[in-house]
Amino acid sequence: MVTNEVKDLVYGLYGKTPVPVDPEVRKKVLKGYKRGETPIMGRAADYLEPELDRAREKVGDLARDDYDLLIYAIYPTTGEKFLRWKYGLEERPPEVEPKTLEDIRREDEAMAAAIEQVCKNI
Repeated sequence: MVTNEVKDLVYGLYGKTPVPVDPEVRKKVLKGYKRGETPIMGRAADYLEPELDRAREKVGDLARDDYDLLIYAIYPTTGEKFLRWKYGLEERPPEVEPKTLEDIRREDEAMAAAIEQVCKNI
């Protein structure tokens, strides 16, 4: 079994490898590969389809600037959630609310107490 990332590497999507891939290994790795069995020899980015316009269309008015668009383009699912929280379109769950210094002090004290209890029982 070969991971998709290794197939992508052998295909050339990450650029040239430091040492050329053995032709027999390449043939086995790329057999049935979704992008083809002949590796690319040029610049990897030249073979990728542009995605930013498609992301801009999907996210719509939720992305109010280029930074929002990039957040969505890189992390579509979590990025969309984040943008909805950012602009108050959905309530932010308590577990993602920022912590106060007091919250951190309470957690530190609880952790110290737990460690002390474990050390007593050793």
